[in-house]
Amino acid sequence: MSSASSDRPLHGVNLFGYLRAESGVGEHARTLLAVLDEAGVATVPIDFGDTRSRRDHPLPPGASEEPHFDRHLICVNADQTPHFIERFGEARLGAAPRIGYWHWEVEEFPDGMAASAELVDGIWTASRHSAAAIRKKVSRPVFVFPPAVDAPAPAPLTDGLVPAGTHPLFLVCFDYDSVLERKNPLGAIAAFRRAFGAGTGAHLLVKSVNGWMHPEMHRQVVEAADGRADISIVDRFLSRPEQAGLIHACDVFVSLHRAEGFGLMLAEAMSAGKAVIATAYSGNLEFMNEETGVLLPWSYTTIKAGAGPYSGRWAEPDIDAAAEALQRLAANPSWGRGIGARARASIRAHHGVEARASVIRRRLAELASTLPAAGAATSRDSQSLAAARAIAGELGKERRRNRLRSQPPSGWIERLRTRWERRF
Repeated sequence: MSSASSDRPLHGVNLFGYLRAESGVGEHARTLLAVLDEAGVATVPIDFGDTRSRRDHPLPPGASEEPHFDRHLICVNADQTPHFIERFGEARLGAAPRIGYWHWEVEEFPDGMAASAELVDGIWTASRHSAAAIRKKVSRPVFVFPPAVDAPAPAPLTDGLVPAGTHPLFLVCFDYDSVLERKNPLGAIAAFRRAFGAGTGAHLLVKSVNGWMHPEMHRQVVEAADGRADISIVDRFLSRPEQAGLIHACDVFVSLHRAEGFGLMLAEAMSAGKAVIATAYSGNLEFMNEETGVLLPWSYTTIKAGAGPYSGRWAEPDIDAAAEALQRLAANPSWGRGIGARARASIRAHHGVEARASVIRRRLAELASTLPAAGAATSRDSQSLAAARAIAGELGKERRRNRLRSQPPSGWIERLRTRWERRF
């Protein structure tokens, strides 16, 4: 153990993550920091900046570049864990126990990602759905710790983002980096077109980010809405308060996803008192049921090649059932308001920061019995480390190579992004 790690105080947590990134994984790390603070756990946040997501979120107070405590909580997904350890350095991490907080969405966890388990001593994940997939492939302990739902106060929208005079307003939100086929906005568009003819007053707003990095996929979304003035396509970043304002302005949030590791934005819409239509499959069942949401039937379908890192099977939501749900919510707003009220009460009672704080206090207390103490962490000899890096690093390396091929030279990125967002 390095002298730096041996001098660290006990009973604190070093929280590593994409703390400035405007992404789902970044938001999970920030909400986890809020939970630790609420639980009274001494924590030092350490930003890992190697992401192509926009990084305009301010660093949290007390951020550092060095670990201070005797436990590491690493909010970096399995495919990027070898890269994280390589960049941060084994010596700086020392022998303190490492918990990897991994997000995963489908039932088949890749062997390459599973190899990253050799680099940590335990794994936390956001849902029972994710845990079941990971447990089948790793020997390390896997625990379910869902993220807290901690949406900010909504900011008013003043730039015409929300179409005036439309009712009801249905909202779809997704990130192209999270894989178009998985998020399935095309299914939501198809259901809306099936549910409503033009001129009914209903409106569908499809809000995305990072379309500029996936222009062919964005073209598919635009073409799916072609000819319908009641379907708006907007691809640009909003601040967290602006995103909360957008959710606040809608009547119904729609997610015809094929798989979710958790579904944080669905939970945030529920917290805002909105009716949520969603596929009755995967991580969103951690916080949704038939009383608090409109759950859609589905059937299994094989994941086609090219759908990001995914293989195996996932859900195909029933488009007819989705269209019927859209029509019913439009015809009976009081039904939707009732669902939204129950959803808000459930999220705030069971899935907020305070509720998660009591859980994380217990979880950290259990680490003494489930993980080795600092200085006696699971053996990570140089040979096993090298093997894990060689296997688990391949996906991350390929993703970085693809990123470099698809991006313009440094310095043009923000200008290209800005020009793109002005178009939509």
